[in-house]
Amino acid sequence: MQQDWRDEGQWTRLPGRVKRVWYLSSAIGDVAVLLICAVAVVVLMHLGWWGFWQRAVVVIAAVLSILDLMLRPLVSRYEYAVNRFILGQHEVSIRKGWFLRKLTVIPYNRVQHVETKQGPLLQAFSLMSVEIHTAVGAHTIDALEVEDAMGVVSQITAKVRTEKEDL
Repeated sequence: MQQDWRDEGQWTRLPGRVKRVWYLSSAIGDVAVLLICAVAVVVLMHLGWWGFWQRAVVVIAAVLSILDLMLRPLVSRYEYAVNRFILGQHEVSIRKGWFLRKLTVIPYNRVQHVETKQGPLLQAFSLMSVEIHTAVGAHTIDALEVEDAMGVVSQITAKVRTEKEDL
């Protein structure tokens, strides 16, 4: 049998660099919203549609984006403190959230396939996410070192094979 990737039954932390990935991802979205607000102001003023409701919507969107930018480092810190996963003997457990916490337990015999994903931000930080697919949907381990992600995939695949042979 294959050697376990980590100690079985122990919660595993994501790499610390994932906080920067979350912050940059959020910042890109917030800057995009602010740019859209600026374009909306110019277009609406040019068309003569710059009324109370248009101002209210643009101001609310801009303020929420700026607040998100300001609070994101704190949110990322708390999110990082909670996000963990376990590769157990019969299941994968993924814990997420900082305000609304969520625990997902995925039995190996329910796993259909496992895949890795690596967008531009994860590539820049040499990280990779692991997606575990079941009939219900996909469950993601947000970011791991590339070698660790490949180890997780191979261990889950081996356990799925073993569990399905036992049925």
